[in-house]
Amino acid sequence: MSLLALAWRSVRGRPLASALTIVAVALGAALVISLLSLRASTRRSFLEAARGYDAILGPTEGSPLDTVLSTLFHVGESKGTIPFSTWEAVQKDPRVALAVPYALGDSFRGRHIVGTSADLFRALSGADGKPLGEGIVGALFEEGSYEAVVGSAAAASTGLRRGSQFRAAHGVEVVTHEHEELWTVVGIMRPTGTPADRAIFIPWKTFYSIGGHEEGAEALRARRAAQAAADGEPEGDGDHDGEHDHEHEADDPSAEQTLGMSAIGIRLVSPGLRIAYIAELRQDRDDVDPVQPLEVIHDLLQVVGSVDQVFELLAWAVVIVSGLGILVGLYNTIHGRRREIAILRALGARARHVFVVIVLEALLLVLAGGILGLVLGHFALAAAAPELLREYAIRADIAPGLRDVAVLGALLGLGLLAGLLPALRGLRTPVARNLQPQDA
Repeated sequence: MSLLALAWRSVRGRPLASALTIVAVALGAALVISLLSLRASTRRSFLEAARGYDAILGPTEGSPLDTVLSTLFHVGESKGTIPFSTWEAVQKDPRVALAVPYALGDSFRGRHIVGTSADLFRALSGADGKPLGEGIVGALFEEGSYEAVVGSAAAASTGLRRGSQFRAAHGVEVVTHEHEELWTVVGIMRPTGTPADRAIFIPWKTFYSIGGHEEGAEALRARRAAQAAADGEPEGDGDHDGEHDHEHEADDPSAEQTLGMSAIGIRLVSPGLRIAYIAELRQDRDDVDPVQPLEVIHDLLQVVGSVDQVFELLAWAVVIVSGLGILVGLYNTIHGRRREIAILRALGARARHVFVVIVLEALLLVLAGGILGLVLGHFALAAAAPELLREYAIRADIAPGLRDVAVLGALLGLGLLAGLLPALRGLRTPVARNLQPQDA
């Protein structure tokens, strides 16, 4: 009988203890592989979502993180507006390849409504690398129309489909009332694995035509006129102070110029111009806050990463405790197996054979638990993947990979360490004394 067969027979001889040990190792392995896969998937999804723009011009009232979250991730609300003159200047800049407007502040059944242009669907790409505009069931909206393109997750959660009509609600986190204008869905986006799946997109020019905010716009104009008169300067652009970024008349340029935009996504003709372009804006304009999306997301991931590491350490702690259980279990069984070990030695088994058998027992336990845990972890990820993609735009990586090999290797190393002490004790088992009758 081979040493491996002897080790397996010994494991089977203690079914309850072996099963409990395998389950404990499996739970730890499942937690570790799930956390590692989720962290990698989240990091990849966040970075992919931030790669569409070289810069985002946001309001000075909010933080760079507010700007990135509200525009790219459709989380939270815009903290202010930027002057319409910025939009005009950006369009004339030869360094700018694409300038994508963002007008925010409305929602439908909890989903953000984004006033933008068709350029957004060319500037941003899905997790598959294809532009967002590819694979739309239907068509993109026409500029200046009351048409909408709906993300796949937003369509699933709201029940919208091609031909559906809906009314926008004022506000996102706190909804105050519903607007009168009807929007018609002309396109449903394919699942892209990005935050765009959760949003509803409409033309930015007709976004300003949504009624119900005339009083706010007029009050803003009056306040700015009074401020300009007090300063002895012409009326300029400024913040909306909590009101919406749009006005009743879409064709009245004063509405756009008065209320401004929530943000502008910038794609430069060359990424190498990014640093100089942002530095120039920060020096020349004090009414916008230019941010680098990738830089902001890297900072966010560093903060979130420390929390991830805590959970990962807890998962590894479960695995280590399981390893200690293997060590204690094997160490305690050596005393009861003294006669078995002595008989093996008397039949010709060398001391190193006994040592190897005991170590193999520990390795078999962690190998069985590790494989079971990896399978459980991937099944859990597969079960959670649709919800992660639909609600958080995170495309979970459920395929086995190098992470699984690394986790299994770490578990085998732990099993080897757990088996060393019991194996050393087995080496010191006196042969002659343990071959004597039990009552001697």
